[in-house]
Amino acid sequence: MAVTTSSPRTCTTASTTRRTPKAWIGQCCGGGILGFDEETALLLTKQKLDHVTAVQADAMVLICPFCSIMYEANQRRVEKFYETEYKLPVLYYPQILGLAMGFSLEEMGIKLNRVKPRKLIKFASRQVGK
Repeated sequence: MAVTTSSPRTCTTASTTRRTPKAWIGQCCGGGILGFDEETALLLTKQKLDHVTAVQADAMVLICPFCSIMYEANQRRVEKFYETEYKLPVLYYPQILGLAMGFSLEEMGIKLNRVKPRKLIKFASRQVGK
């Protein structure tokens, strides 16, 4: 299945209908200190995941490889450590861009995401059809 559109902004805008308030932009995910201070790294990740879920975001879209590690690869670890649950899909910005350019979900590696962004993909597909 390919999500296609004549305007790349349509898919990107559709998938980011709510942005995280600017107070969190540029705040570290904790990935840089994971190797020597795991507890603090997981706490930083938890704080942002708490905030993002509190504003009812459908997903996080990232560009930073460290953020991908912390919010995607370590999300279950944070859930277990703090006895909480997020199930927050995390996408890499190139995945969103590729979908907007007409690449398929398979080509963009969506099935490799740990938390599947089903709701987000369904929403974006409806927006493209308008």
